[in-house]
Amino acid sequence: MKSVAIIILSAKKSKDDVAECLKSIERNAYSKKDYEVILVDNASEDDVLFYVRKNFPEVLIIENDKNLGFAAGNNIGIRYAEKKGFKYVVLLNNDTVVEKSWLSELVVAAENTNNFGAIQSKIFFYDKHNVINTDGNIIHYTGFAYCGNYGKSAEEGSVGISEVTYASGASMLIPVDVFKKVGMLQELLFMYHEDVEFGWRLSLSGLKSYVASDSKVYHKYSYEKPKGKKMYFAERNRLIVLLENYKFASLVIFLPAIIFMEIGIIFYSFKEKWLHQKIASYLFFLNPFMLLQIFKNRRKNQKLRVVSDREIIKMFDCKLDFPAVRSPLIQYIANPVLAAYFKLVNFFIFW
Repeated sequence: MKSVAIIILSAKKSKDDVAECLKSIERNAYSKKDYEVILVDNASEDDVLFYVRKNFPEVLIIENDKNLGFAAGNNIGIRYAEKKGFKYVVLLNNDTVVEKSWLSELVVAAENTNNFGAIQSKIFFYDKHNVINTDGNIIHYTGFAYCGNYGKSAEEGSVGISEVTYASGASMLIPVDVFKKVGMLQELLFMYHEDVEFGWRLSLSGLKSYVASDSKVYHKYSYEKPKGKKMYFAERNRLIVLLENYKFASLVIFLPAIIFMEIGIIFYSFKEKWLHQKIASYLFFLNPFMLLQIFKNRRKNQKLRVVSDREIIKMFDCKLDFPAVRSPLIQYIANPVLAAYFKLVNFFIFW
């Protein structure tokens, strides 16, 4: 039986990205008899499926009649992998290009690491092969999440296999059995924070996340100023993740810091002209059916808990340190306040 299922999503107009991604996988050094590529199509708007069927007939295609989002689309591929008895799944963004040893190094890391839930590749920028996109992702205690070692040179990043707060969904290996233990990717989120939520859930269950630095991927990533519907999902989902994963007492203790950041985000969203999306993210929580779903998810997540919040937040940041969004307001006002508050209340988080 093939041991690795590589799951790639296609959506909107992704033909060129999918083509380059599949070509790089075809050149990878891992034995073809030991992996299968699964393309899950979220109602693409171009002829990507025609292209893949013609040029990569060995790729399994699963078609959806609408865009189900990142989590639900990947879950379809994961369920296929479970049914077929694969040992690992690898979630891979369609806008990536992989090195020849990419998959081999992920599997070697998996076979030589205990008690793990996910292992990501070391991800570089597509157009700057020596500059890191993410070397393991970071969670701030107010729910913001961002790329670790973003913009640093390869030499400044991790070496070997290193523990990280959570693994990036751009290139992430997960044992199939892990989904049986902690559940699937959370479909309520639709887009953004799916890997954050999953990584936090792994931590609750006592499983760790790692980066395998010798597994190299190049990502067509560029940071854009937040705007539009994307910010609705990003802001909404950040709050959902906090509600579902912190102990209730931790939420209460961190609430002043969360409110402090919410006030800042409201002013920022007004300045950047997406205040209506921020307000919409709050209105979501007035829907009783959505609240019920959040608390169902919360109950499931808390049942997994074998690790205290005190242990989990040791991996969190108390300062917002993402180079792409640095500003004097964050550096000289927000960060000192957030860091001081975290230090003040950390003593009281002991469950």
